[in-house]
Amino acid sequence: MDLLKQAEKNAEINLNKKVAKLGLSVRSANCLRKAGIVYVSDLVQMTENDLLSLRNFGLISLREIKSILKEMGFALGMSPSTTEQKSLYQTSMGAKLTMPHPGKVSEDSYQAVVGIELMRPHPGEEVKESYQKELENLNQDFFVKALLKTEDLDLSARATNCLKNKKIIYVGDLIKIPTTELLKIHNFGRKSFAEIKKQISMLNLNFGMEVPNWPPEDISLARKFYANEIEKERNRLMAKLEKENIKDKKVLYKMFEETNNLEEELSNLANIIGSARNKEIIIKYFGWDGSGPKTLQVLGEEFGLTRERIRQILNKFENKLRRVGRRKNISLPNMDAVLQFVAGCIPNDAKLIESELVANKLTKKNFKLESLIKTAKFLDRKISFRIEKINGIRYITLPEYTKLTKLIIGEAKKSVEHWGVSTLADITSQVEEKYGQSIDQNYTISILTNLKEFQWIDEASGWFWLTSVSRNRLINQITKILSVTDSIEISELRSGISRHRRMEGFAPPRRVLLEICHQLPWCRVERNVVTADPPLDWEKILAETEWSICWILKEHGPVMIREKLEEMCLELGMNQHTFYQYLAYSPIIIKYVPGIYGLRGAKIAPSTIESLKGKEKPKKVLVDFGWTKDGKIWSAHRLSKGIINTGIFNIPATMQKFLQGEFNFKTADNASIGTLKVKSSSGWNLKPLFQRRGGEPEDYLVLVFDMNLREVKAYMGNLDLLDDFQVND
Repeated sequence: MDLLKQAEKNAEINLNKKVAKLGLSVRSANCLRKAGIVYVSDLVQMTENDLLSLRNFGLISLREIKSILKEMGFALGMSPSTTEQKSLYQTSMGAKLTMPHPGKVSEDSYQAVVGIELMRPHPGEEVKESYQKELENLNQDFFVKALLKTEDLDLSARATNCLKNKKIIYVGDLIKIPTTELLKIHNFGRKSFAEIKKQISMLNLNFGMEVPNWPPEDISLARKFYANEIEKERNRLMAKLEKENIKDKKVLYKMFEETNNLEEELSNLANIIGSARNKEIIIKYFGWDGSGPKTLQVLGEEFGLTRERIRQILNKFENKLRRVGRRKNISLPNMDAVLQFVAGCIPNDAKLIESELVANKLTKKNFKLESLIKTAKFLDRKISFRIEKINGIRYITLPEYTKLTKLIIGEAKKSVEHWGVSTLADITSQVEEKYGQSIDQNYTISILTNLKEFQWIDEASGWFWLTSVSRNRLINQITKILSVTDSIEISELRSGISRHRRMEGFAPPRRVLLEICHQLPWCRVERNVVTADPPLDWEKILAETEWSICWILKEHGPVMIREKLEEMCLELGMNQHTFYQYLAYSPIIIKYVPGIYGLRGAKIAPSTIESLKGKEKPKKVLVDFGWTKDGKIWSAHRLSKGIINTGIFNIPATMQKFLQGEFNFKTADNASIGTLKVKSSSGWNLKPLFQRRGGEPEDYLVLVFDMNLREVKAYMGNLDLLDDFQVND
């Protein structure tokens, strides 16, 4: 029997517990509070469907509440039977009364409760007398309003926390405090004061009111007695607040009506602020007028207001939207359409996209994408792009590709400045190496093709150039060569370009070179022959050293043996080292056979070369190899279609014991190509080199193997390329 009484007593305690003290999550506690569920006894009468119908109440909250009730021995959907009701009171009151549920008791039942409470040491007889005096001195409506808790009001988190920290729990406590004392509370400002004052006035109360006999000795018991009246009063207050927001909602609902463009839609959204001046501030802050977003400082100076005042107006706009609905649920079909359109254009020039929005009638005039991003963030919309500014040009790119656009454009410009042309495969590989992760080549294409200066040379194989590059080394070599000859066959032009020391043996394939010449306004291309039209003046184009060599060959050539050419150049005051340097690298010079040089493009009869050769026969080199002075192995290969197509090459027999395994493969300028593999008498994986840097039959390729670093470098050019390695051998 004692155990049964103890169980009844525990059940009574648990059922009389406040829901707010169950340790629920903030979401669950707020949902129950707004639904008027104050005690556990109220909660257990709710069904699962009842709870799930509450706003913002979901399955997670449901599981949480069911778990807590289970620990207390209860479940949802319990009916308040007579036995359950008795268990609430019989044990503590010592009487066999059948009473309604607390919070729903009549006034007679309340008197019975008070009478039974006299059996307890607290609150005693004086409680009954105290309530009688209160009912005499206060009308019931006033008393009920005073019993409202400040947390029952629809206050902001800041105002609620300020009152809670000051231990102002009830409205009765609140209205007794002078306004000066309220404003002294930490973090409590004019905004919080205005918010509280508005709701207090809706209860027909004022600050500083005298509340006789407040507080009652047992507030919790009084709140139980007036639970129904308290809840009705709170609902009336919420209804008044909702009525205040009807105007805002009507304005907001206008946005659901069809609008023609984004500006009209956002202008409707700004109408919720009310004041014409404030609406203008909102529009200019976000840049909905097409001028782009503005800062608080700029707006303050324009409207003669402080930054703080501008901030307050923006906060008011945000709060109005918050009160009438969640921002991300506001229907903005035009804005969503614009966001989707921009996302489908990534990557691209932002200015071009802004023009396209107007052309597609999504916006009335150019609408800055910066304004779109700022507005989308404010309205909790997903943004799938970002804006990157490079050299004064705004680009829209993917958010995850931070600074990638700048890197792609930078690498493309450097490559074109150095080589004159480049390939998408080469740029993508260089960017991946510096960026540290793999990127889609289509992204590289999208970025580069949106540059105004981008020009395709051979789209199928990815060759391109940038017309804005101020110093294009390839164009400079073409200009020099065409200045010393009327016209030249494309193969000889290509051979001359590869001689320049900074080209490091590189020259684009003939089809690429032909297309470049075709795109130059002063070049005329007929089949495989390129002509300068109008003719170029070599005396104005060539620098001093090359001018001297050209003059000698034109006056005494156009073909000469090296010794004679050297003698005449030195007589003009040329340094011997400089002479040999230009003899090896100048694009206007051609080496016919060892020891015999001429002016490129000159028409020379074979008999003239034979007469200068005498009996000396040129050394014929197909494949050569050796050691460099610093202990590296080099091998020279004359390219064939087979090597270019397969990427496979032969290893000299005497070097096979040294050259086995994998090597890091690089170009002469240290750009990483991949891995070169050697096994037995063959090596392979040259194709990436040809894809990135070109290569044609009869070109020469020199591979230099560093056994310590397990690295191999590739040099490409014509027969002259072998001279450096054979001399050092």
